[in-house]
Amino acid sequence: MTLELILDEPLAKIIEFLLENPVMDYSKTDLAEQTGVSRSTIYRKWDVLEELSIIQKSRKYQNTQLYKLHTDSSIVNELGRLQRELEEIEIQEKKEIQTLA
Repeated sequence: MTLELILDEPLAKIIEFLLENPVMDYSKTDLAEQTGVSRSTIYRKWDVLEELSIIQKSRKYQNTQLYKLHTDSSIVNELGRLQRELEEIEIQEKKEIQTLA
């Protein structure tokens, strides 16, 4: 749990998945399957992902549009930085708990 601290859970799951897999491209159905977020929720969150330039169209496979993380986006870079910082805080908290136990 990292970006879920500042974003709603479905959006955080989608963004974290894309941050962990920046070179691959996915259909909306693929993203739903990979993140555990329902397709209807993916569709509801899609405008936010596009408006903030978090995702970009990559290519079409048959009749399906594929998307990938927009790695040149300043928002994506900041979200990645923030995710790393939140993960580091979580690691430090776990270490502190272990030393107290």
